[in-house]
Amino acid sequence: MATPAIKETRVFDLRNERVELWYDLPPKEAVRNAHALFELGDGETWNYGQYDSLVFEGDLTVGCGHYCAWKDGEKPSQEVIDNYVKSITR
Repeated sequence: MATPAIKETRVFDLRNERVELWYDLPPKEAVRNAHALFELGDGETWNYGQYDSLVFEGDLTVGCGHYCAWKDGEKPSQEVIDNYVKSITR
């Protein structure tokens, strides 16, 4: 049985749009880990589950603290974004 490819998640620091982090984790875990390590200074990665309740989920993104990622791990197509914007501005 082939091992599925690990999908990387691109995480953005919303305080500084130039800072990007890459995680070999699903988006919710990636933003949680970035928040725990860089905002809370918690290097005990085995305990990061305690921060799960801090992760919030939007329609297209997930976030935790100042960190955000696209919900599926990568930016959706422009068509998806345009349709979403139309749906919330009607």
